[in-house]
This record gives sequence, C-alpha cells and structure tokens, in this order.
Amino acid sequence: MNDIIQLVTVLFVLSIICERVAEFFKNFFSGKKVGKFFITGDTTTKFPVNSKQELRRHYRVLKINLVIGFFTALLCHADFFQILQNIKDPGSVLHWPDHFSVEFDISYLPSNIYFLIGCFLTGCFISLGSKFWHDMLDILVSIKDAKQAISPVTDIVSLPRDQQFGILQAAIRQNIGEWKQTIKNFEGVNISTKLKGEIPVTTGELAIQFNVTKKEDVPVGDIHSVPPFVFYDKYRIPTDVLTTGSAESATGFTGEGIGPPKPGGCSIGRNKNPLAGTLGMRVILKDNKTYGLSCYHVLFPEEMRKKIYEIKRSEAAQIVGSPQIVSPSVSDTLQTASFIGKASHGKFSEFIDVGFFETTGNDVKSEINGIGSPGDIYDLSTSDEKKLHVKFCGRTSGIVSEGIVHSVSAFPDVTYFKNTPDRITVSMQGLAQLNIEAAKGDSGSVVMTRDTNQIVGMIIAVGNGFAYIVTMRGIFNNYSFKPA
Repeated sequence: MNDIIQLVTVLFVLSIICERVAEFFKNFFSGKKVGKFFITGDTTTKFPVNSKQELRRHYRVLKINLVIGFFTALLCHADFFQILQNIKDPGSVLHWPDHFSVEFDISYLPSNIYFLIGCFLTGCFISLGSKFWHDMLDILVSIKDAKQAISPVTDIVSLPRDQQFGILQAAIRQNIGEWKQTIKNFEGVNISTKLKGEIPVTTGELAIQFNVTKKEDVPVGDIHSVPPFVFYDKYRIPTDVLTTGSAESATGFTGEGIGPPKPGGCSIGRNKNPLAGTLGMRVILKDNKTYGLSCYHVLFPEEMRKKIYEIKRSEAAQIVGSPQIVSPSVSDTLQTASFIGKASHGKFSEFIDVGFFETTGNDVKSEINGIGSPGDIYDLSTSDEKKLHVKFCGRTSGIVSEGIVHSVSAFPDVTYFKNTPDRITVSMQGLAQLNIEAAKGDSGSVVMTRDTNQIVGMIIAVGNGFAYIVTMRGIFNNYSFKPA
C-alpha cells in the first residue's frame, strides 16, 4: 500500500505541473491562428452541455492536456516503466540529464522508443488532472487507515526495549520516502523518548519523532499531518514532533594565532578553497601513518561537487586542485596559512561523511583545543538519551560547547552547498542527534563525553539548536584507527 501511495503522490505532483502549463496554453492560444490555421481552436468559450460545440471544445482541451502531459513527463524523465521498476522510491526516477546529446546511434533506438512510450503513458495519467490524483490519494490513505483499524494491533511498549528499537528502525526505513513527500515542513525523523507538557518532560516511551522546520495546525488525518501513531507490521508506534529547522552541512573561529602543531578544534580547509570546517583529531590508521580526521565535505568539497563520493589512498589522481590542507582556513585569515597536511582519502554516503589528510606530529597535536586528549570510543545506547552529557570544540563555536544526547538513531535530510548550483540534499541514516549549540563551520568537530573524554562521534550537520553526528563506532567500522 505504501508503494502505491508513493506512486500516486508522484503522479499528483506531476499532474499539478501539467495542469498549470496546460491552463496557460488554453487561455493564451485560444482561437489564435498561424496564417489560416488555428493553433488550438476555441478552448475558453463554454457552450451548452452536450452541444456539438461544447464536445469539440472538450476534445480540444483533452488533446492539449495530453500533449502537455507527454512533454512534462519527457522533461522530467518520468518514464512510467522506470517508475514501476523503482516503485519503492518512484520520485528517484525524476531527474534532469547532466547533458544533452544530438548524436544518433541506431543501437539505442529500441530503448529510446521504449522510453518515449513510457513517457507517453505517464503523460496520459497526469493529464487526468490533480483533482483525480488528490482524490485517489485520499482514498488510498483512507483504505490504509481502515485496514490498520480492523487489524489486531499491539502497543509496542509491551516489547523489550531492544526489540522496540529494531521495529522502529524498520518502520522508518519503510515509510520515510512517503513521509518526505507528504508531511508538511518535513526535515527527517529520529527515534527518541516521547516528550510531553509545556515544559517538555520525557515519558520514557520510545517514539518516532518527526523533525519539522515549523509546527503548523494541520487537521489530524490529513495526508500532510504528522500521524498520531505509525502502524508497522502488527504494532502501533507512538509519534512526536520536534522543531529542528533545516539540517545543513556545518562548514566564525578557533585557532587564530596558534602556530603548528595545531590542536583539534582549529579551523581547516583546502588551500585556495573558501569552504571552512574543523580539524577533528589526530589518528593512526592501519598503515601506521598519522592522519588528521574531519568530514569528507570539508576535506573534499570540489570532489563532492563533481559527484565523486569516495577517494581511496591510491586514488590521488581524483583529487581536484591543490591537495594541501591549511589552518586556519582560507576564509578565516588574511595572513599566510599554515600547511598542516595533504588530503588523502575518505567516503561520503547516506551513512557516513568522513575524510582524512596525511599529517605529522609536528603539524597536528594529539590534544583537542581546551579539552585535552581523546580517550576510547564510547558506544551510544538508548539509555544515553536525555542523560549523557557531551562536549566539543569547533571552529565557529569555540571553547567549549556542552550539550546532551537527544536521540541515538536519527534520519535527517542534510543539505550540502546550500544556495549554490551544486546543492545536494541527502537523507542520512544512522546518525545521532545532540541537543547542543553548534554552528556552520563546526563540521569535523569530535564530540566527547563531558566527564571522561571518550569519543562519541563527529559533527557533520547542524540546525536550530541541534547537531547531527556520525558515531565514532561507525567511522571505526569503516576505517580502523586509534587516537594518536
């Protein structure tokens, strides 16, 4: 049912676009001629119902809707066959090609015809109008709700905590695509204990918490509202709403006037690149070399813009421009910056955002600015939510910011390179969410427990009093390391 709802949502959106464009053509070209020939004929004058003139006008409008529907589908790459093949996420099919080619290759003719037929089918469907698809969406949601209402359900609180957590994660992964397209002001979800009261107090009950840019009064039951419960399998899962704002890559200042070796927390960036982030800490990898740790989007911004999302140590040729890492970053100093290393390797995906640069003990200290040396990895658990106090030192926030763990399983939409043509929005998975004051430029900051200096994770994004971190265990599982 969720797959069908997502499909209908995509057709609903495309039908709105088709309708608006068709409306323009119907009004602008109605009755106009090119030479002796009408472009569309009269499409605006209404005649008596069932009269020949009204039937002819009706067919003219249908033909315009079909033509506009086809071209809308073609321009959006909305091949209906591809949409059905990607039914789990039909919106992923829609895209604009990187480039257009006028070369003709007979071997591509069958697939091109197949693609055109798919776009024509999509055009036929979206020409039915947005009201048709909106009504269809309401019917499907009602059927889904009715099915859940008559099915025996179990409150998830009756299960052991670890089992609850696994079911909530599965429910999020199945439904997050639909929520993104339907819920108003949606910015992501996380698993957290439910809050109640004007001064929010935790109930201790695990819930799916919806992150929104702004809370609005949307009638309960409307497809754009946050549901009071999420039904998954045979379980009823409580929900909550949290205003977080938009999550953006955190990329102001600490480290000015500090000569090498630089401590963690200092501003860093690629030479001749204005993007700034934070030096996380010094580590030793499997090759027994010393590296600096930060985010992939801090150390490899130009590579990300070119859609290179992983660089291995043997792939230096993929690095765009100067590999030199400077501190302070280019945007933070008018003086000559210190070269503290050379960009080496890293990885970016919906699960991780981490990069490394080769360095030495003479260039990067083992201590975090104002905090001290990092300890062992601290593995987060649900018992840490609303309890574990953490701290970090960031390029923008300075020495020393403290906060608390809000959720150990967050799924935010994170935007990179906002307000640029290279803007990327990624639905991240498996992050932790901190209730802590962090700012743009703090990306790469290592988060540690307040009392023991154990390393919890690394900040990759911030938004409205919250920070999102890749857990240090997640980084370790991809790149075995030890603090140097």
